[in-house]
Amino acid sequence: MSLYDLLSSTNEGRRGLAGARLRHEVLAALHQALEASGMSKAQLASSLGVRRSAVTGVFKGNGNLRVNTLSQYLFEMGFEGRFVAHPVGAARETALTWRRVAMRAGASPATDAALEAAPQEWVEAGPPAPVRVAARTLRRTDFSIAA
Repeated sequence: MSLYDLLSSTNEGRRGLAGARLRHEVLAALHQALEASGMSKAQLASSLGVRRSAVTGVFKGNGNLRVNTLSQYLFEMGFEGRFVAHPVGAARETALTWRRVAMRAGASPATDAALEAAPQEWVEAGPPAPVRVAARTLRRTDFSIAA
């Protein structure tokens, strides 16, 4: 029995896993938005009128991040957020399905973190064309933020 199976065997464990997936997606989107914006955390803090330590805490996932705070951070970096609710377990099943598809195609899931958050469209149509942002290649579906 895997750790995931053990955790998902109880309602409390499934709740915790769902929270961890959402936190992971939100923090990944924040980090990607910061990188795409070209701002530093110090510049973002100055723009928001808060201490750099507050910004660092948000980016580390410390505490509970309010939706209004998330919205303000994204706005200052030139982005808006979008939230999509999925049935419990759907995000994991989609990621596992995409991982199986990618492995058949020769991709390496160990080196492609985007597989963990693979949208359903990837499973059906394959990954979209990459978009060049700064010095890093992102895929349009790497994060759900509209410019």
